[in-house]
Amino acid sequence: MKYEVMDGESVTNVIVANADFMAVAYPAGNYREAATPVVPLRPELVVVGITCDPAALGINQVTHEVTCTEGSKVTANCELRMNGAILPVTDTFRMPTRSSDGREEFVVAQMSDGVVAATFNARASGLWSVTESGINERAAAGHEMKFSGVTVFVVQS
Repeated sequence: MKYEVMDGESVTNVIVANADFMAVAYPAGNYREAATPVVPLRPELVVVGITCDPAALGINQVTHEVTCTEGSKVTANCELRMNGAILPVTDTFRMPTRSSDGREEFVVAQMSDGVVAATFNARASGLWSVTESGINERAAAGHEMKFSGVTVFVVQS
């Protein structure tokens, strides 16, 4: 258990101990149980499949990595889940896709009853990524999501 050692109204220290220790070490009772911080729950955007048109040179469905040629359309199909269950949310949001050299493009992600499809047009050669920090950096407070990410390697055709 965490305890806050008090000096009047001010917390002077936070320690981890058991109740018996606190009663002996602080007989005047100048301590209180530390408040347990509330950790907001965030749903997870789970990639359930990736497709590519024309056919990709390679798709790893486990690591969510795609290798494709310029001009390909890569679609990530996802589900918004909380504790394993799909959240029936319908919304549209921007999904920033960033290249390793700093370029940035935005994909519109359409969500219907918790099912999301987002298509990236691989116009230019490069390494492109969608990350958890990217999708959350402009999200409204309380609308952040966990996300394992997607990486697209676009090669010249």
